[in-house]
Amino acid sequence: PKLQRAARFVRGATATSLAMPPPPQSPMNPSELQHWLGEVQQFLPALQLRLMTPATGAPAVSNVVLLGANHDSEAAAVQITHTVAALQPDHVALELCNRRFRRLFPLGI
Repeated sequence: PKLQRAARFVRGATATSLAMPPPPQSPMNPSELQHWLGEVQQFLPALQLRLMTPATGAPAVSNVVLLGANHDSEAAAVQITHTVAALQPDHVALELCNRRFRRLFPLGI
């Protein structure tokens, strides 16, 4: 029930329903992305935002933004939705414990 309630709430959310600053013009630029993350943190109190950049000298394939959240928080689910919608990343990964994985994929994948 809690997961279904959160899913309905997230489906009704839009990226513009939070008054977040617009995303960086160049999301591949680490300094612009870090500045944006600092600005939006106040709008996303349920999340911990961290920018992971390639090591010095490593090929700059992409930046990684980690969104730390309480898995059972409806507020975090909505804020993650807004952040992903704003950044429009090429890839999104989700870390799940075994219990949550079985809830989402009861028959496996």
